[in-house]
Amino acid sequence: MKKKYIKLSIITMVAVLFAACDSSYDAPTGEPNHSSVESSLKNSGNTVQVNGSFYLYDFSRGVKSRAWELTADATNLEGEELLSSTDQRLDVIFTVPGEKVVKLHQVFNDSVYVNDGFIDGNEVATEFTITVLDSVRANFVAEHVLDNTELNNANGALNEVQAGREVKYMDLSTGEPTNVKWILTREDGNQVTTEAKNGEAVVKISGVGVYDLAMVSSSDFGRDTLVYTDYLNIVPSTDPMILEYVKAMDGKLYLKYGRDVLNPSTCPVSAFTLQVTNDGQDYPVEVSSIALDSTDPSVIVLTLDELIYNTDEILVSYDDAIGTLISADAMVIDSFDDEMADFVRKDLFVETGYDGTVENSENSNWPYAWWGGEWGEYNQGNNVTTSMAYEGLKSLYFNMNTNGGAILDYRTDAGVKLNTVPVVEGKTYEGSFMVYIDEIGTEDCNFLWMLPNNGWATMMGVYFNGTETTGQWYKVTTRYEASASEDLGFVIRGHNPTATGPLKIYIDNMKFEELEFRP
Repeated sequence: MKKKYIKLSIITMVAVLFAACDSSYDAPTGEPNHSSVESSLKNSGNTVQVNGSFYLYDFSRGVKSRAWELTADATNLEGEELLSSTDQRLDVIFTVPGEKVVKLHQVFNDSVYVNDGFIDGNEVATEFTITVLDSVRANFVAEHVLDNTELNNANGALNEVQAGREVKYMDLSTGEPTNVKWILTREDGNQVTTEAKNGEAVVKISGVGVYDLAMVSSSDFGRDTLVYTDYLNIVPSTDPMILEYVKAMDGKLYLKYGRDVLNPSTCPVSAFTLQVTNDGQDYPVEVSSIALDSTDPSVIVLTLDELIYNTDEILVSYDDAIGTLISADAMVIDSFDDEMADFVRKDLFVETGYDGTVENSENSNWPYAWWGGEWGEYNQGNNVTTSMAYEGLKSLYFNMNTNGGAILDYRTDAGVKLNTVPVVEGKTYEGSFMVYIDEIGTEDCNFLWMLPNNGWATMMGVYFNGTETTGQWYKVTTRYEASASEDLGFVIRGHNPTATGPLKIYIDNMKFEELEFRP
């Protein structure tokens, strides 16, 4: 959840002191008269937490007199009431949250330079609006997803939840925290940590036992932790065991269930069968051993007797007539057929720090690349959003005008371009991302990765023609065969050249993965 309000308003009023003037112009001489005020809050959007100190400093030249005026809840650093001041530097603490106005009236020796030019007169009045946030105080409500009944927030509440069932936690913290998470800890130290997304988190615990809860709410201005001991009592479930996913990684298969599994190594390996194909050809691969994952007791690990490659298509089946798998709360696991394994591949974006998930990005990390013309016809400077995400909290949003486009690259917080990954000659890579189309015209438009060190001739991405399904996430992929070992450059380019309307899309989970082919 991100709610950051950045508000700075400056109202300048000039008292005209001349009853009449002639048409001639006299260049200013003597001491310059220039209005300039700096704030210690300029890097935080003129935002401060209640009871936090800040300063305003009058750097103006040629000031004859100045007068600051503040609201009734302002104090100096010693806690004394501060309604007015004539000091050059104004140190302030606001003791009540809300929007505060600090007024400054300056009288200069002569005509004064303000912003971009001289004004008629020698008096300037300026107002600064400061957003004062309340202290961060963690608070929440929680409810059972199944029937929306509310949990009791108290020490020793022992709210009873069946293993594998969902509880929704809803943030009620004050002080507009930008990061909120819930940490549930069992007596044996096992932890489940979940971050809020748009102020909510749905949590499912796979293991029975009693859990303490800690909620941590934080922002750039403060942090608070709320703790309840013996908050949840996770009890055995009567629900069937649900297979949530099958992943292939490091030559093994990982089967994730909604609840903990009891000693799967006693199950005969013949209860599992695999169908492995690659480029239309079948390959014989069998399960050689079954074990419980060492870090997650709800995951079964299948070790295989042959190598697998991340371009394989693997279907996994389990027959409960041959073997027996049971949950830790004594529920028998049913048979399943042809579950597709999803490979976890080496992602070069992750290894090089390219933020393909957008989770660590702000708008400043994705600047416009200044191609000019149609390439600037998009929502430049406002591409990182929390309004829609495939996973996590953020995605990239593009609103490209009709006959417009977009061009941008990824940069570090220091402004250094971070848009290259190392590739090896002869290897093949897959670029992919999740896309959500909000609005699309009826003609040609596209979203591409362009590769500048290949003379811009090589592009990877997806072309839209207006027939695509809107309102849902789907994955697009493209491949790149490296003709040389080099640092491959990336520039994101969107183009909406002949469309009948704007192209509005969200992009998330960008990946660039090395592919493995069978010999």
